[in-house]
Amino acid sequence: MVNYTLVEYIKKYRSIYPVDKLKSYLVQQGYNEAEVNSAIKVAGGAESSKLKISLTTIFFVLTILVILVLGYYVFTLLTEKGPEISLSLKPSSLGSVEQGSQVFFTSVIDTKVDEEVRVTLVYELLDSSKKVQNTKTQTIDVVRSASISDSLLVPINLNPGDYTMRATINYEGYSQIKSFPVEVKKKKDLPPRIIPERNASLETCQGGCDDFNSCTKDECVKGQCISTNIAPCCGNNICETPLETNLNCVGDCKPKEEASKVEEIKTNAVTSASTNPKESLKKCLQIADAETADNCLFDSYRESPSIDFCRSISNLEKKDACINDYSIKKHDSSACKEIVDDLTRTACLRFV
Repeated sequence: MVNYTLVEYIKKYRSIYPVDKLKSYLVQQGYNEAEVNSAIKVAGGAESSKLKISLTTIFFVLTILVILVLGYYVFTLLTEKGPEISLSLKPSSLGSVEQGSQVFFTSVIDTKVDEEVRVTLVYELLDSSKKVQNTKTQTIDVVRSASISDSLLVPINLNPGDYTMRATINYEGYSQIKSFPVEVKKKKDLPPRIIPERNASLETCQGGCDDFNSCTKDECVKGQCISTNIAPCCGNNICETPLETNLNCVGDCKPKEEASKVEEIKTNAVTSASTNPKESLKKCLQIADAETADNCLFDSYRESPSIDFCRSISNLEKKDACINDYSIKKHDSSACKEIVDDLTRTACLRFV
């Protein structure tokens, strides 16, 4: 027979003390163990204890599962890899470069994915102590691969010697560096222009030696007319700073307004190169300054790879670099034969 006094006692105190403790206490007080067990069963003590253990176990298991899921998610984020960016850097021409000229090169980028990736390229000219002598930065969008032809100016006051052309590609914390050696030579002085002799057998030059150029010194030496360039000289289309400015030689040092107009022509030419290359070529050739016109032609070529732009460049080194780049891109070995420099032409033919 169930002792309901014990049942009420157990129900009252089971929330404070464990059922086992209550059972031990009641047995010590003289109650029969079987009678206590019956009261516990009626009071639901055993089931409550089992239920409590079951909920604790479930909570523990759920906690472990949550920790595992979060750990896997964090591990996936940390190990997820972006595109594998690779960079190669090739000089567009072999041999040395002079002070004040350009180092021409081609950067090839490969991302191995068919989606747009924005990367930053940093070009640097370093001396033997790794000190940066000149630098430029550009940001481009690449889908799988891209080939970029570019150049970096060699400062006119840079000491002759061995240098390093370095390119660094950066993408979301990833970076890769490529480089090649560059030999810088002293800028060559233009040799005196010799006017063909009129009568070498005479000690004097018949008709005189004046070539009507105010920027040359004309002399008759043993029957030959020799003209030597005068520098600085207002009228030679070269702004020889700091002695010449647009105040004392406006012909050589064009005012900012005219320079702005020339820059506008160049910008319009480069912009229209991809849609109307013939009109772009015509605009570049309207520019009087040879160096600016060459830059216009080279930049237009990069927008629309046409060999006509390269052929119109007056600077032989820049012209060779442009034709070399065109030959490689178009796999046209016949174009290599138009290159003047022997080393660059030979390298072009081997590469193509």
